[in-house]
Amino acid sequence: MNPTVICYRIGNWFHRHGMRRIGWVITWINRLIFGGFVPSSASLGKSIVIGYWGLGVVLHKDCVIGDYCHIGTNVTVGRNPGQPGVPKIGDHVYIATGAVVSGSICIGSRVIIGANSVVLSDLPDGVLAVGSPAKVVRELTQYELETVLSGIVP
Repeated sequence: MNPTVICYRIGNWFHRHGMRRIGWVITWINRLIFGGFVPSSASLGKSIVIGYWGLGVVLHKDCVIGDYCHIGTNVTVGRNPGQPGVPKIGDHVYIATGAVVSGSICIGSRVIIGANSVVLSDLPDGVLAVGSPAKVVRELTQYELETVLSGIVP
């Protein structure tokens, strides 16, 4: 587990136990030290990997990210201005460097989002999505599911 995730877990514990100010302080310590914004109020599943200690990663305070996900550097997960709702991301998702996931959308499980992609709509399970705006290029093969995504699960 990298230090950004450790700081998040500590802050999230305080947040969940009603000590939100302490959680918020830990969020900002995390931001100042590691250069990303991973708020204690967000919901991150188990075994999350945030690349290069969270460098440039910005997560919305209400986002939900499932188990065994890998988030690259300079990734943004947030809401669209003027619209309610934030992304919900499934399990075993790989979000490559520079990607943006925005809006009240759902990303399925076992999904790969390509580098610098902008995801503005729902993605089903087991697909590769790339581009700006991101489009589903194809379904992932069984080999890809076992090799690429197995690298982010124990």
